[in-house]
Amino acid sequence: MSIYDLFTRRALHNIDLILDEIKLFPDVIQKALLLTLTSSSGQMSSMVFAITNRGKTKNQMSNKIEVGSWVIGYWRPELHFEINVWNCFESRAKKLYKALIDISNHKYLRHESISALLKSKQGALIINDDCIDVMQKIPEKSIKLICTDPPHSDRIPYLELSEIWNSILNKNVNFEKEIIVSNAKERNKKKNEYIEKMKLFISEASRLLTDDGMFLIYFNARDQESWKFLEMLENNSDLQFIGSFPMEYSANSVVQDNRKGGMKTDYVLVLKRKGCCTSYKHKLDKIPGWSTLVPQIASAT
Repeated sequence: MSIYDLFTRRALHNIDLILDEIKLFPDVIQKALLLTLTSSSGQMSSMVFAITNRGKTKNQMSNKIEVGSWVIGYWRPELHFEINVWNCFESRAKKLYKALIDISNHKYLRHESISALLKSKQGALIINDDCIDVMQKIPEKSIKLICTDPPHSDRIPYLELSEIWNSILNKNVNFEKEIIVSNAKERNKKKNEYIEKMKLFISEASRLLTDDGMFLIYFNARDQESWKFLEMLENNSDLQFIGSFPMEYSANSVVQDNRKGGMKTDYVLVLKRKGCCTSYKHKLDKIPGWSTLVPQIASAT
């Protein structure tokens, strides 16, 4: 498979034209325009499926063919749409502009280093790097809340799917350090390595969490083996699992709705430091679906 299997030559040429124009703007504007381009690139591809037979489940079937969308993966539907590149870019730019207008009154302090952030009582620091490498640079017991959405075993190969955007941005990524299970033979990313790296990640999170802190993991997996990283909590970690609750999505994906066995929800796993009292336990009990048990494997029936 090559890039020409995913995009028409016309689409690639027009993407290059937009990139050339973006480079003429100041850096701060470039970031917004590149975000616009990458977020709309999937809809510029040959992976936009065509919707046919809409209404068939309600016996109101239409012969009209409608534009669908790009879904996760590099699926190339036999019947697909080619959407004008500029129209995709312009539509996304208008949405970003509207969002920026809506939040224009909010100012956020952005720090340039971990030490500067920890010395401040407000602001944020954005780091694009390997999580283990970054966490090892942070002082112990310095973070009160850790929220993470790690790769869920073999459900979504994030870096592989991100190659479209990384190619557009001319970014190189380190596939070797990704915590993932992949069926790509050349990557040799098996479940045993995934479990070991998840254990290392949890160990680092345990070191960073304050005594009254909370660690939230958004997770689900089809098989019991992928949950084994939680086993280390009892013997090899300062963290303790105290409960979980189901996440609610703003909208389900095409895959969730149509793939047999597709998982319909994820779970928020809640952990705290062992032996430490928590002042928020009574609030967790009020969360819909809260349970003190590890979730059962939640696949679609």
